[in-house]
Amino acid sequence: MTQDLLLAFIACALFIFAFHVMRVRQDGHLHRTLQEAIRANSPIVPELLTQLNDRPRRRSQTTGLVLIAIAGAILAAGLVQGGTAEIRSAAAAAFFPAFIGIVVVWRSILKRSGG
Repeated sequence: MTQDLLLAFIACALFIFAFHVMRVRQDGHLHRTLQEAIRANSPIVPELLTQLNDRPRRRSQTTGLVLIAIAGAILAAGLVQGGTAEIRSAAAAAFFPAFIGIVVVWRSILKRSGG
């Protein structure tokens, strides 16, 4: 039971880590492209900067929803196993991604409404 809980935490942590590494790499490529355009005195730089400011910021909300889905999957796995110990262990493991996901979604909703 404790080992399953630990494996669930490790899996969630690895998913979150991989997601953020990919996000940082993508942002790095974008910044490098902008730097090269600025250095080359490209005429489209002002338009690109305007587009960056106007783009929707839904990444954090997506991350939160994926974490909530992971929590649901962990809980469903415990329910499928059927034993009381397995359900309790899965519920305990599901709290971690669920709470983080709820906070991330809540924070992105507050930021969108100006809070």
